Amino acid sequence: QIVHLLWYVISLLYFTYFELRERLQVVDLPDDVGGDGGNISVPKGDLWQQISYLMDIKEYWRNPDTSVEIISRALGTNRIYVARSIKEHTGMSFNDYMNSRRVEYMATMLRQNPEISQKSLFFAVGFRSYPTAHRNFTKFKGCSPTDYIMRNESKKKPPFS
Repeated sequence: QIVHLLWYVISLLYFTYFELRERLQVVDLPDDVGGDGGNISVPKGDLWQQISYLMDIKEYWRNPDTSVEIISRALGTNRIYVARSIKEHTGMSFNDYMNSRRVEYMATMLRQNPEISQKSLFFAVGFRSYPTAHRNFTKFKGCSPTDYIMRNESKKKPPFS
């Protein structure tokens, strides 16, 4: 029994050490945010600006493996604070926020180049599968990508007189 107890305590200490070392790793963020030449500085206490920096400048939304845990680890904070901040500022859950960022970029690319391969675009923005990307596009834009292209093409053409 003593050997089992000793093994349990050593295992607990070992895994706790590595878990804390991983979670408490400090990540330095640049002090400037945005493309305005560095006029906006990120206060260390303003979590939403730090999240915005990771999304807008570093484009974390493009990585299909990005999760609340990865964002919180990059910012050196708790995942609950990150999720709460996103919900507070956008009214969306973390997953909806990530997917909406992906869909907005896809929509922009489809407006600029309607002939672009939709399937390759879905993967380029961070979706893991075509059906998931299609479902999210329809959810956020209210139509399929093909319908979206057709609507934008019809807006570009002048009406017949």
